[in-house]
Amino acid sequence: MAKSKATADTPAAPTMSEDDRDAVMAQLNRILADKLFSETTRMKRFLRFVTEEALAGRADRLKGYTIGLEVFDRPEDFDPQGDTIVRVQAGQLRRRLDLYYSGAGQDDPIRLTIPKGRYAPSFEFRSIAPEPEPEAAKILQLIDSPKARKLRPGLAVLTLDNLSDEAGSDYFAEGLTAEIVSALVQFRHIRVVAIRPNVSGTSPAIKTRDIVEQYDAEFVLSGSVRRAGDVFRVVVNLIVAETGQVLFGQTFDRVYSPDQLFDLQESIASHVVAVIAAPFGQINRFNRRSQVGRRSSVPAYEAVLRFYDMGMSPNLEQAKALLEDVRQLTEEFTNFSTGYAIRALLHVYLCAQCVPNGDRRINLDAARSLARRSTQIDPQNALGYFARVQALYHDGEVEKADRMAERSLALNPNDYLVLAYIAVTEAFLGRRETSEALHESALNLVGNPPPWFDVAPLTLAFADSQFETVDERIESIDEDTPLGFVFLKLAALGHLGRVDDALAILDRIGKGDPDYLRKAIITFDFWQSTPKLHALAREGWAPVIAAIDARKDA
Repeated sequence: MAKSKATADTPAAPTMSEDDRDAVMAQLNRILADKLFSETTRMKRFLRFVTEEALAGRADRLKGYTIGLEVFDRPEDFDPQGDTIVRVQAGQLRRRLDLYYSGAGQDDPIRLTIPKGRYAPSFEFRSIAPEPEPEAAKILQLIDSPKARKLRPGLAVLTLDNLSDEAGSDYFAEGLTAEIVSALVQFRHIRVVAIRPNVSGTSPAIKTRDIVEQYDAEFVLSGSVRRAGDVFRVVVNLIVAETGQVLFGQTFDRVYSPDQLFDLQESIASHVVAVIAAPFGQINRFNRRSQVGRRSSVPAYEAVLRFYDMGMSPNLEQAKALLEDVRQLTEEFTNFSTGYAIRALLHVYLCAQCVPNGDRRINLDAARSLARRSTQIDPQNALGYFARVQALYHDGEVEKADRMAERSLALNPNDYLVLAYIAVTEAFLGRRETSEALHESALNLVGNPPPWFDVAPLTLAFADSQFETVDERIESIDEDTPLGFVFLKLAALGHLGRVDDALAILDRIGKGDPDYLRKAIITFDFWQSTPKLHALAREGWAPVIAAIDARKDA
């Protein structure tokens, strides 16, 4: 049953929280995208103007005269008593809103109305989610405990084999697998474990036995993809891990387009869950979310696949190239929520995980704005909230980042990349218990994880002055090594008195830049470390910097 947070007669108050304003803007965009409004330019302009004015605390300006000038381009001598355009259009707007909420918007979380007798809108907040979201949830309450994992059947998803002849097409198979995983994790009655590409064996039987042992998964989804020009074929098989019995197998032939790919992902997810979850209890309703831009644009869809393929660890050139591509796409498809989230995450990457790190303020301001835009368009976009986590955390607003982390994990507690990244931030903040729990949960959801996952436990080890452990576990450093490893390795070597080894690493990755370490230290400061960790790191770097300065003077 809907639970109202404000009555229909309550106007937008200047004291409305930032989160509620975001929710109202998301609802406005949802309404304006509906067919009742999509082709009515003035009606859309009318509704947007009065909503934005009310949210800005200027509801008292919303008179017939002001609306006539601002929305309908009437001259300054406009007389709303003689020219009834505002009253007439307001009546039509009320009727369209009634139609919208009796149809497509009947389950929307916010009801936006224009009460008769005034032009200032009112907003009724309703709680109607099919599953209750946790209230004031702690991060540790949003991740699976070992006991909870045992209650759900485990599904291991192997990365689809790429059988395409086209060079450089691996991203397509890996990205499509990630999209299938994203569809599957919306079903809360199964536990999904994503197996990265380098998990392989000499036969399916060996693969499945290994998976039973390593990942405690009862079922395996595997297959292949072959793309040739505008046509692709996907073969999938759902197997009982212990016996190798095939429960479901199908070949899908499709024309290469985002709509076809979305339908394919949903079809695979629905078939798999119907087979697996039915014996174990109720299957959740599958929420097919609108993905404006991705559904109508091949480049937009491929940009998302490229992002998934990077696995949160691109190199600088990849990040810049994808950032420019996605920027152009969001300019063309202004409601491309995931596109804005990806742009935000890449801006954070450029300032917090790269040397040189660019202009911190420009990148973080852009990241915050883009991430907010993502969640305004789609309040259910977990990636958008994760982008807000990163932007806020690296800008020093840790408490706000915590709230965004709770939202992101509440929407998708199975996203191993999000879990692992937040585990890293928690390690820097000295929150050992949370960091270790998040790290363990991430490892339970992915086979052969990306190397940067180890930044969290190694940061905790470094904070405990276990410098030998840090040095041993970070075996080699090259230009593509995650910057967190560079921070820890160089500082550990400094504490161990192995300055020459540290200098050799800098010579290799710094490309002759004598100030590489100083630039890296600036980037380190974007990670909100505890005073103890910060001091330990600088103590370790100090002898290395002294040796660099001695070189310059020689």
